Amino acid sequence: MARLGILPNLFSTAPKLAEELWLFARSAYLDNPLPSLFKEWLFVYLSRLCPARYCLVRHVGFLLGHGYPAGDASAQPHTVAQVIGLLSLPLPNAARLRAGLARLAAHAGPAPLPAPETAAETDLLDALAVLFVEPQDAAPVSQAVRHAVGEATFERLLALLAFVRAVHYCLSTYPQLAFEPDMVAVLAQHPALAQLLLGPTQAERQQAADTLRRTLARLHPSPPGAQRPRGRGRRWPGPASGGDARFEAATNLGADLRWRNAPGGTTTWCNQRWLAYTGQAPAEALNYGWLSVIHPDDRPGSLHQFQLAVDEGRPVQFAHRIRSATGEYRWFLVQTQPVYTPQGELAEWVGAATDIHVRKLAELAPAGGPVPPAGAGAAPIALSVFRALRGASGQVEDFEILILNANTHQAVGGSAHVGKRYSAVFPHAVPSGVLEQFRAVATTGVPADFERWYEGEGQHRWLRYTAVRHDDLLVVHTEDITPRRPAAPGLPPHLLAQAEQLAEMGTWDYDVATGALRWSAGMYRLFGLAPGAPVVPEVYCDFAVADDRALARHLVHHLRQGAAGFEHTLRIEVGGQLKTLHLKAAALPDEGGWPWLMLGVALDGSRVQRLEQENRRLRRGQQQERRLAVLAAQEEERRRISESLHNGLGQILYATKLQLDQLANAPALTAAPALATARHEADRLLSEAIRQARTLSHEFTPGIVAELGLEAALREICRTLHGPQLCWQCLVHLDEDYPVPLPLQVAAYRLAQEITQNVHKHARATHASLEVETLPGWLVLRAEDNGQGFDPAAPTAGIGLKTLRSRVELLGGTMHLASAPGQGTQLQLCIPLHLPLPLQ
Repeated sequence: MARLGILPNLFSTAPKLAEELWLFARSAYLDNPLPSLFKEWLFVYLSRLCPARYCLVRHVGFLLGHGYPAGDASAQPHTVAQVIGLLSLPLPNAARLRAGLARLAAHAGPAPLPAPETAAETDLLDALAVLFVEPQDAAPVSQAVRHAVGEATFERLLALLAFVRAVHYCLSTYPQLAFEPDMVAVLAQHPALAQLLLGPTQAERQQAADTLRRTLARLHPSPPGAQRPRGRGRRWPGPASGGDARFEAATNLGADLRWRNAPGGTTTWCNQRWLAYTGQAPAEALNYGWLSVIHPDDRPGSLHQFQLAVDEGRPVQFAHRIRSATGEYRWFLVQTQPVYTPQGELAEWVGAATDIHVRKLAELAPAGGPVPPAGAGAAPIALSVFRALRGASGQVEDFEILILNANTHQAVGGSAHVGKRYSAVFPHAVPSGVLEQFRAVATTGVPADFERWYEGEGQHRWLRYTAVRHDDLLVVHTEDITPRRPAAPGLPPHLLAQAEQLAEMGTWDYDVATGALRWSAGMYRLFGLAPGAPVVPEVYCDFAVADDRALARHLVHHLRQGAAGFEHTLRIEVGGQLKTLHLKAAALPDEGGWPWLMLGVALDGSRVQRLEQENRRLRRGQQQERRLAVLAAQEEERRRISESLHNGLGQILYATKLQLDQLANAPALTAAPALATARHEADRLLSEAIRQARTLSHEFTPGIVAELGLEAALREICRTLHGPQLCWQCLVHLDEDYPVPLPLQVAAYRLAQEITQNVHKHARATHASLEVETLPGWLVLRAEDNGQGFDPAAPTAGIGLKTLRSRVELLGGTMHLASAPGQGTQLQLCIPLHLPLPLQ
């Protein structure tokens, strides 16, 4: 590890993982001839898209000089400002990616990698990000990058992408690694960098990857008539633009029924909530089809209200009953809002229906009658539309308030705020982080759904925000969720304790000024401590397992400093039992914007992890059982064919030869030499047919490998096909430390048969080799010949390669083929040895 200048936890605490990764790392990463700083820069850029934070933090350290970038001690370290600039780069949208690919494709020919922190480098990073997330469906991206950098550099880039993907895959299945002390110190010294590295959750990173996939889909749409993949939910007919797709995705986050109307009032789209609740198909709700699910008594008034709003171009709010898919009618508060372009033209209408059934029944209940419980109804949704305000650098700094619906007016005191800056009307949105979240949505285009404790402008409540960018507008829905919070005022303590016990969780708060840490009963239960015992933040270090103590110290430092909220997974040992705690905290700022209280929860995910591992084991077992059943069926069919050849066709051929032998001394043959020659040739052909039938019957016998052993069976294949026209070499290296289960030996034997027969029939080679070896976890078959070769991409009428590939996929393996006309063929098959069920 001297080449990296540090012994990372990745290799110090996971030696088995290191054995598998080191050879790959050396060839694809350390010895890759790409520029060292570019390799490290790309590693960090791609790691933003992965849920494992360890690699992102560690490789940022390499860039900053804590270790050697890509193992190169001579590489010049970067500054914190440079790294923050890289981590702040927004993901490409379809327009930017299309423009960047056009510039890459416009290169006169292969060129060196672009200079760091240039527009050309951004084009290349955008393209490589798409290849990293969705390599199989990124043909135009691959072509543009290959043209711009040349074939050799393109292959090196692909190798590096494969290594980054492999590292992150391994980390996602391996216990979380703690950050090294050098990077813990860096994160403590640079809060802005720490926020970028530790802030996004796994869901947000997955959302970022999904955004890139949607970007690629818009860049390279499916051809006309192509079917959409099944199983992804019903979508409105017709493609959506980038802004529309984000808007529609965000509207499915809430509980409301939502829709969009053309300027004239006809419905053009409904969200998934509408379709699921009403049971309507998308086409049924088009135009004015929504009227069919409105209560007959409410239908005329609702239509009149809506048409009046369309005629006058004003918002409308009314209540009516909507029929569910089960035939039940429920009361909904309907709000429809016009959306105007910056030029003042009506672009469309957006609408939402909020379930107020319980509240409405309470209003309609007779005096003295039963009234539903208070707070049972849904809270009204506040809808706002803002326009992004950009500074001289083009970055979003604030927003201009364009639209506030009636519920928002009621919350903030009228419509006088329209036209003002958002931060001026809601100053508390700055320290609470709400404004920063809105700026991120306006910059990246990734929708946001988050909750904040809001204490300012006369409000003291928990609010849920959903925000989506639409062109240069930001559409925000705000919902008061204070009654739904587990620690809401007025919740009986015994109910909270029961909820914590059932959920295997605990809640806590920490006073930054006084250093007082208060735990709920659930927290004491998680740590096995007596309720009410004094606790300090260092308690996490006392219980953390050895590998997670650095993370625990970082968590304690985070608490003591009163920094922004955090989210960590910490493993602790309680009474000899290992627990995995998911910790999440949020900071509440005071009037001056300084954090004064940290609120947090801890959830024991150990049982969930065990269930997930058991589910994965069962799924792998079921998959392997299916594979074994297929292999067994194939071998049974071969046994049947072998018996048919031996007892059926073989016996007939032998009987025919006996009959023919009786003609050997017939006078007619003696008198006619030509007939005698024909009889002799027929006798030779029958003898050859009998020999081949016996050989085939022998090869088809399922027990051949069990009788001879895999090595002897493979050598018998090469011996049989060896001759003056084609010389075969057979190399078998079976390591006793990695035994091959018998059914897998049979499968390998069948694959070798298929490979050697294809070479014998089609290669026109003079020399060929078959090599089989076992490696840690793998059985590898290689074949090579000096024959005529072929173009693997050209269509072929044969089924040999297709059959071979399907058999390898059935075994969960991979197949690599290299060939070209006149250059022979190389083939490698890798079959996993470690299977979830014993093949014996």
